[in-house]
Amino acid sequence: MDGGCQGWFLGWRKLLRLRSALLPYIDLKIGDGESFSLWHDPWHSLGPLIQRFPCGPSRTNIPAAATLSTVIVDGAWCCPLIKDMECIEIIHLLPTIHNGSDSILWRGGDFSMKVVYDIFRSPGPKVGWYSLLLGSL
Repeated sequence: MDGGCQGWFLGWRKLLRLRSALLPYIDLKIGDGESFSLWHDPWHSLGPLIQRFPCGPSRTNIPAAATLSTVIVDGAWCCPLIKDMECIEIIHLLPTIHNGSDSILWRGGDFSMKVVYDIFRSPGPKVGWYSLLLGSL
């Protein structure tokens, strides 16, 4: 791997480590359900279903590796009938299904590395010579 590719790869690897901290800033838009994991991705408002309903794969007979498309039929939710409280809450709060493919959206505008940097940096007080750095007096 050359230096340019290695830098790009390391940057993405660092971003991937920040996934859980960045979750409040993204929305998962559900379309055909082919891109998101049913059990492991945070497509539901309650978070990844495997955390909320750990016995879900065995209780529903839906494999742990299943995508959302397993429970979407003709653009509508088609969930197995299970009557325990965790499952009822999950089904009650199902998000809207949109036309087209699944997508990940950045909340509040366009995604950029600067936006991510601003999320994690702690702003300090402005110093008296701040305007000199900007070239204005």
